[in-house]
Amino acid sequence: PQAPDIITLHWTQRPRPTDSLQTSTSLITLLQHRTMADIKNMKRPELLSPAGDMERLTMALHYGADAVYIGGKELSLRSRAGNFSIEEIKEGVAFANQYGAKVYVTVNMIPHDEDFKEVEKYFKSLEDAGVSAIIVASIHLMKLCTKVAPKMEVHISTQQTTTDTATVD
Repeated sequence: PQAPDIITLHWTQRPRPTDSLQTSTSLITLLQHRTMADIKNMKRPELLSPAGDMERLTMALHYGADAVYIGGKELSLRSRAGNFSIEEIKEGVAFANQYGAKVYVTVNMIPHDEDFKEVEKYFKSLEDAGVSAIIVASIHLMKLCTKVAPKMEVHISTQQTTTDTATVD
């Protein structure tokens, strides 16, 4: 079956004066020619929300977030945020599971050589807690996580850089 002839587009921001009517018309035409199967097979974007504490985590999930990202008390750049202990991360994951949602933990500090002493243990603790993914700022942390905690996805942080010899090597 064909997609309906009328498709409503909702702008997330007001169109700029430089946006052409031709661009909008082309988009609508493109969408009108999709089949229902095409639309059903489109990958749905994930709504990811920050959660600085348990109250914000629960609210984000209550209001429809597919996933939340939080900072742990270890290895996170958000040192002034409340951040989560391993026990609180476990509690947050259990709550997220009730909604079919995911929890990502930021491990986005810029590590130096002396920071790697506890990283493997921390990654394993996060994996055991049921964390879906970590968000890292170091390529070496990315490689280390895939080795130590292979069940977790690894996402790259916007703060990604290199300050440690393990990454340079």
